[in-house]
Amino acid sequence: MRTYQTLSLIGCIIGIFLVVGLMLLLGGVKSVSDTLLNMSRPTESERQEHIATYAWVSPAIAGLFFAFLIYIIILVVTFAVKRRTKAVGITILLLGILTMAVTNLWGIIPFALLLPAGIVALRYKPRKKGPQMKTVSKQTSDPDSNLVSGSKNLGNNMPNTINNPSKPDSTRNESGDTSQLNILPMATENLIDTPEDEQEEYDDEEDEDEERN
Repeated sequence: MRTYQTLSLIGCIIGIFLVVGLMLLLGGVKSVSDTLLNMSRPTESERQEHIATYAWVSPAIAGLFFAFLIYIIILVVTFAVKRRTKAVGITILLLGILTMAVTNLWGIIPFALLLPAGIVALRYKPRKKGPQMKTVSKQTSDPDSNLVSGSKNLGNNMPNTINNPSKPDSTRNESGDTSQLNILPMATENLIDTPEDEQEEYDDEEDEDEERN
């Protein structure tokens, strides 16, 4: 809860209790006086004098009820509007002065709290978080996102290596390195026996047999 909201809440609660107490007090005093007047069997002049004496009670009760509604409005504005704090501060100050005038300065006690509440609301500035803090919080709040993105990159790179496994060799051959191409025919020649080789082996075996005999 913000500071001006706390001050406004306390001031409005005090004002509501004060207004309700004054309404009950004035209404009770007038009803008791009317009852006592009727029991004494007054004359017409005494009755007119009694009415003139308590003529201010009814407007005072109406003004107190109007002040009660104003305190309710101050509470609603204070807690419903959160962005336009300057407008809230001006509203609190104006309605606080109005309640004090309507209640014949009885509302000066809650106004002592509504005044600083309005000033604090006028000077209030909401705190703004930096963009770096937001990015860091996003990265720390979802640590698995980095693993998922890394696995996706590996998955995207593997098909290229599987589909083109001989790409590095082809680039070497095109650049002029033919050593691997020359080794293959030599290896195949050594592995395959020709008819001439077979004839030489047969002659060698015959010579060895003659020497033994």
